[in-house]
This record gives sequence, structure tokens and C-alpha cells, in this order.
Amino acid sequence: MQYLLLFGTTGLIALGQVLFKLSAGHDPGHPWAFLFSPIFIAAVAIYGLATLTWIFALRQFPISVAYPMQALAIVVVLVVGVLVFRESLSVMQWVGIGAIVAGMLALTLG
Repeated sequence: MQYLLLFGTTGLIALGQVLFKLSAGHDPGHPWAFLFSPIFIAAVAIYGLATLTWIFALRQFPISVAYPMQALAIVVVLVVGVLVFRESLSVMQWVGIGAIVAGMLALTLG
């Protein structure tokens, strides 16, 4: 259950970021229209839920173990950007993803 909280928080953060990206394109003629978009409202609610799950995860793990796991959200969002939004990543960005994963493993396992 404790790992579900930890990875669930990471997944919720990544999902929230993807929804923020989707809401950013909502009615570009009106710069503040996104505030009333159901996608934006869902993203904010998901971020609220992520905050709650994060607090419960911190009850189970030392912050030195839990916090590096949040870096996985960066990796997930970048991969979603490539797969869903058809964005491209440079070689250096892929190297950066590898560095994030390696650093996360080093911090968590060390």
C-alpha cells in the first residue's frame, strides 16, 4: 500500500501536467478561458489529490527516499509529450531522462 501511495502521487502529478497542457489550448482567443475548462478544473482537482497522497506517502517513507521518486513524473510527462502530443526530444533530452532515472535510483537505493 505504501508504494501505491508513492507511485500514485507520481502518476497523479504527471496526469495533472498532461491535463494542464490540454487546457492550455482551450480557446486561445481568450487568454483566461482555460480557468473555466473542465480539463483545467480536473487538473487542479488531481493536483489536490496528489497533495493528499503525498502527505500520506511521507508518513510511510523518509523524504530522502520519497522525494527522488517525484522525478519520475518528469520522465513520464516527457514520454507522454512524445507519444501523445507528437513532440520530439533531442539526444541531450534523452540523456537527461537517463540521468534523472539513474539519479533517482542512486538516491533511492543509496
